[in-house]
Amino acid sequence: MLHRYRLGSVCVSALMLLLGGCAIVSLVLGQERKEPRKVFEGNLVIEDTEDWTVLVEGQYQKVSGDLLIRNLEVSAFPGAAAIEVVTGDLLIENNRALTDLDGLPLLSTVRGDLLLIGNDALTALGGLAELANVGGKLLVRNNESLTSLDGLSSLASVGGCLTIQGNASLSGLDDLSSLRVVGGNLEVAENPLLSSLSGLIGLTEVRGDVLVNNNAALESLNGMSSLAHVAGSLAVEHNVALESIEGFHSLREVENDLRLMHNRVLAGLNGLPSLTQVGGDLTISQNDGLASLCGLPTLERLGGDLTISHSRALQSVRGLSSLDEVGGNLTVLRNAVLEKVDGLSSLSGVKGDLTIRRNTALESLDGLSSLVRVGKDLSITRNSSLSSLEGLSSLAGLGGSLSIRFNDELFSLDGLGMLTAIPGNLGIGSNSVLADLSGLSSLVYVGGNLRIVINNALPNVVGLSSLSLLGGYLYVWENDILTSLEGLSALREIGESLRVQDNPSLTSLGLASLNEVRGQVMIRDNKALPQCLAWKLQDQVAAGGGIRGNTYVSGNDTTAVCE
Repeated sequence: MLHRYRLGSVCVSALMLLLGGCAIVSLVLGQERKEPRKVFEGNLVIEDTEDWTVLVEGQYQKVSGDLLIRNLEVSAFPGAAAIEVVTGDLLIENNRALTDLDGLPLLSTVRGDLLLIGNDALTALGGLAELANVGGKLLVRNNESLTSLDGLSSLASVGGCLTIQGNASLSGLDDLSSLRVVGGNLEVAENPLLSSLSGLIGLTEVRGDVLVNNNAALESLNGMSSLAHVAGSLAVEHNVALESIEGFHSLREVENDLRLMHNRVLAGLNGLPSLTQVGGDLTISQNDGLASLCGLPTLERLGGDLTISHSRALQSVRGLSSLDEVGGNLTVLRNAVLEKVDGLSSLSGVKGDLTIRRNTALESLDGLSSLVRVGKDLSITRNSSLSSLEGLSSLAGLGGSLSIRFNDELFSLDGLGMLTAIPGNLGIGSNSVLADLSGLSSLVYVGGNLRIVINNALPNVVGLSSLSLLGGYLYVWENDILTSLEGLSALREIGESLRVQDNPSLTSLGLASLNEVRGQVMIRDNKALPQCLAWKLQDQVAAGGGIRGNTYVSGNDTTAVCE
């Protein structure tokens, strides 16, 4: 709890005798030796001009605790204080008429936090010209008339976070040119007139996050060219006038995430030419004017997810040509004019999921020709112009499921010929012109479910001729011109159920090697399929390993005769 001590004018004479006597004697005797600092012990609250006058006349050089200056109703401090050091926090808050800080001309060190909040008339920080170090955080927030940080030109380090937020008139950071190190986060946010970060030219290290958010007039990030390392995340978000991220020329590493989001007119990523590593996620999303990813030519390692999404003007992902591996998920989502992914030519591995979804102009995956392994799921869905998977021709390893659905122009699965096993599910559905599954001709094992549904141009499943073991269920449903399941001739075992339903052109089942179904068997409503073939398959399986569940055979052609 903050203990409040105030000074009263009645005590001025006594204080001068008790606390200032040594200085008077020294002057009388003509001594020139430097006297010890006069210290105010404890927390000190200044709430009116009387308190301030006593502080000045007391000649205190150090406050051993917090110094709180708040709710003053004057435009300027009545006199200059001798304070050099505050060992706790310095709070200057809600002094609505105060225009400057000239009353603190000797202040050099604040060992705790320095908080400048809600001083509506404050136009600059003149008076803090000697301030070199802030041990805790520095917060400059909601000072409506503050146009510059003039007065912080000697500030070399901030031990905690530096936050510059919600200052309606602030146009530049020029007076922070001596700042070298920020020990916590650096946040520049919600300053609507701020057009430049050029005052941060000397900053070399941020030990937390760098957050540049919601600055409506900010056009570039020039001014951070000395910053080589960010120990946290770097986020540049919701800056509606930002055209370029030029300014991070020396940045080599971001230890956590890099987020570039909601910057409407950002045209390119030039400005990060030295960046080699991002330890967390890289998110490039909802930058409506972004046409390419050029600007990240040296990025080699990414520890987390790579998300490229909702970028309406993005035509290419060129610019990531050095990236060898994505440590998390890779998502390419809702990029309306993206035609190719040819900028990922060095990418050999994705440790998490690979998702390519709702890119309406995407025609091929040719830029993924070096991709050898996906650690979890691969999903290619709702890419209405995608005609080929040839770009995945090196893919030999998949750790999860494969889903290929709602790709209106995809006519074959050529490009998946290296896959021999899918540990998860395989789903092939609603690909309206898909006519050939031969791209999966090497596939021997599916650990989960196999779903072949609503592929209305698919005549057969010949491309699955090597598949011998299915760990989950087999579901073949509503494929309009599918005539036969002969292509599954090597399939011996189904780990769960078999369901063949509503395939109006199906005339043959095949499945000649099937001898065990560990769930139910349902063969229903295939209007052209002789019912007797369904019973024949039941008998075949029952004679082998058996059927563990119930059998449902109905709605097929009961008039046809089997040999």
